[in-house]
Amino acid sequence: MTTTATFTWSITGLETQNLDNLTDAVVVAGWQLTATDGTNTVDRAGRQRLTPNPQEFTAYSNLTQAQVLTWVQQDLGSARVEMYQRMLSDRLAAIANPPARPTPKTLPW
Repeated sequence: MTTTATFTWSITGLETQNLDNLTDAVVVAGWQLTATDGTNTVDRAGRQRLTPNPQEFTAYSNLTQAQVLTWVQQDLGSARVEMYQRMLSDRLAAIANPPARPTPKTLPW
């Protein structure tokens, strides 16, 4: 059973490198996905390697979180974005409706 969740993506850190004519090009972005059902909250964090595009380069001081999140989600691909969100939704459902635990039994012999 899945539960209705609200997802929030955020950037938790950036790593840069000077590449050719690009100064402080973002090459790694740390991210966090948080899901809440209004009562419980779960999260998943990761790091995504990025390949800067010289034609669409943005100076580090002009970057926005929304722009970097777009890069991260594009590099992850829609299937992985959906997978992470489904995983967190399933975790929320398990918290709200914990599965029955098996009962230890003595051996019948």
